[in-house]
Amino acid sequence: MFGNEDKAKWYNGVIPILVLVFGTIIGLYVTGTNNLSVKGITEYGLRDIIGNSDSYTALLWASFSACVIAGIMIISQKIMNLKETLDAWFLGLRSMFLALIILTLAWSIGSITNEMKTADYIVSLLGDSLNPRYLPVLVFIVCAATSFSTGTSWGTMAIMMPIVIPLTASVSHLYNFNPIDSEIILHGVISSVLAGSVFGDHCSPISDTTILSSMASGCDHIDHVRTQLPYAVLVAFFCMLIGDIPTAFGFSPYLSILIIIALLIVILFIFGKKLDYNFDK
Repeated sequence: MFGNEDKAKWYNGVIPILVLVFGTIIGLYVTGTNNLSVKGITEYGLRDIIGNSDSYTALLWASFSACVIAGIMIISQKIMNLKETLDAWFLGLRSMFLALIILTLAWSIGSITNEMKTADYIVSLLGDSLNPRYLPVLVFIVCAATSFSTGTSWGTMAIMMPIVIPLTASVSHLYNFNPIDSEIILHGVISSVLAGSVFGDHCSPISDTTILSSMASGCDHIDHVRTQLPYAVLVAFFCMLIGDIPTAFGFSPYLSILIIIALLIVILFIFGKKLDYNFDK
């Protein structure tokens, strides 16, 4: 569509990506150290730098620099002229416009559900009358449903963590669990918050990662969501059935992982179909 494809080189794609990656790292370091200096902090580590950095500014300047470098390389090699380069750039911006609209609406839904305390209500339904050993799998389901509905994993984690950790401690105390069993349940609940949040975010049609994945690959958004759901749900089901529940009762997590992997491989060979693609068409 644009320029001369015979002059295209692999490094024209690699160098801008490297500029983006290292530019972001440099931006995080510079903004982090500057913010620390403004606060009067002279002794700090990498965690302090990242924690005080401005990721928005770093990503903005890194992406802009990558675009400029890519444009200069393309024009200097006479692959495209200035007009064609700008047209290609605006075409890329236009292809992401729908993703920005969906993201804006997704963030709006997430804000509404946060204000309505939806997650608090869902977790409160668990109550203090359930066996603590079932908390990991229940927390996973709640976090997965909340993350799927809101389209955010970090938001779900931020809401759930302060709720489920005290809930787990209080329920374990009511059932007179010993410290070792209580620690196992607590670790299971924390991991379930992380796994459930990421699972829901990965499957949600209003998640930023799902939207950007479908847009970047040129795949229809709903088709992308619909085709990945069976794989994700299947893995989640066996992880809950063979992972969360048995390990909460003392079963070895390493054996659970091996059994889950073996079952998934067997299911893949039984139900999976090999597709032959004709790349000449």
